Amino acid sequence: METTTTTTAPMKLVEEAALSKQLDNREEDYRLFCAYAASRVVDGNGKLVSQDLKLRNILANRNRKLVTFVVNKFYSKKTEHKALREDLLQEGSFGLLSAIEKFDPYRGYKFSTYATWWVVHAINDFVLTHAPQLHVPSHVRTAQNKILRLMKEKNLSFSDLIEGKAGEFGVTEKMLENINFSLRSKWVTSIDEKVSPEGSEDRTSLKDILVDSGVGSDSLVDYDTLVKIVAKSFDRLDQRSKMIILLRYDIVQDIPSHSKGEE
Repeated sequence: METTTTTTAPMKLVEEAALSKQLDNREEDYRLFCAYAASRVVDGNGKLVSQDLKLRNILANRNRKLVTFVVNKFYSKKTEHKALREDLLQEGSFGLLSAIEKFDPYRGYKFSTYATWWVVHAINDFVLTHAPQLHVPSHVRTAQNKILRLMKEKNLSFSDLIEGKAGEFGVTEKMLENINFSLRSKWVTSIDEKVSPEGSEDRTSLKDILVDSGVGSDSLVDYDTLVKIVAKSFDRLDQRSKMIILLRYDIVQDIPSHSKGEE
């Protein structure tokens, strides 16, 4: 019993000290938020026209760990997010500033709960604008890289692999089927690259075709009409552009054999 008492007492003191510090921080944050709120001046349209930037920056520094927490929790698994980490942290900081500017300390809300939405919203806007809209499945990229490396090392043509030699080099017929048109056509790999509908000299990017920023996510569109629009737009693309979209959704195996052989 003595050992338990000796061990528990210091732990209790540590917990109490941590709790006391946390409460002190909350009280200090509340005081700073009240002072900052008093410094804000808005016009008749609710637009912020004047503020105490020093207080705002102090609050941002005291709460910057929230941005790191959001990025680590929600944007740390995908490769494209990892590559944009510094940008995501910066955009999250902008969201944090927006939260500070709009936060009302007198309503009794917890700032971290209120600010999280602003941080996530700012990061999502950045991701939707700057992250790649077109993603080729990883197994397709792996197959393509393996076949290209094999062709280079063994001095083979693609027709050599097709003519019954695939098994000798550990390449499956499925891999060849999925990657055939890709290797023959030297595909567009960037969604920003310009393409032209078949029979037309007009060139536009796939991003303009696939992503319509003018249509809100809440728009109500009749499903049948939408299908017809998509089908019509798809038919206007040349074969090369069609194949990019088909690979994106991993349905190359469904392409008729005569299409696969086209250049």
